[in-house]
Amino acid sequence: MLAGAAIVVGIELIGLLGFGLFRAFSHPLGQSVSIDCSAFASFVDQPTMPAHISAAKCTYEHFQDTLMTAEFRVDGLTDVEQWLSAMTPAPQLGETGCKAGVARCASVDFQPRLAGGADHFGIEIRQTPESGALTVTMTAFNA
Repeated sequence: MLAGAAIVVGIELIGLLGFGLFRAFSHPLGQSVSIDCSAFASFVDQPTMPAHISAAKCTYEHFQDTLMTAEFRVDGLTDVEQWLSAMTPAPQLGETGCKAGVARCASVDFQPRLAGGADHFGIEIRQTPESGALTVTMTAFNA
């Protein structure tokens, strides 16, 4: 009788281990997944993404904190700057402190955390010299 119970418990433990491995490898923690960009907007308390953007790609990554990214193209910065001005505090685009190859950038910390969940927001704008096209990369996270 005791041996039978041990076998049943062993089978259940193997099943739980198998299920845990399946879950871990079907969506590993910390792996970036594509999301609808409206989720990024909500994370930084905005009703929508900036107007007139194209080729938008957004991602979500979560382990102990959450990281979201948004990348898109725009013809000009007017709509992006208007979108940024709705944040409190509003990030101010500038050239100071930007990484190499970045034309303009800004970042802001939110204290307290935004209702959508973000503690920090950053934006980088790159311009393709040949075409003048603008690529915008935004990141937001909480810790």
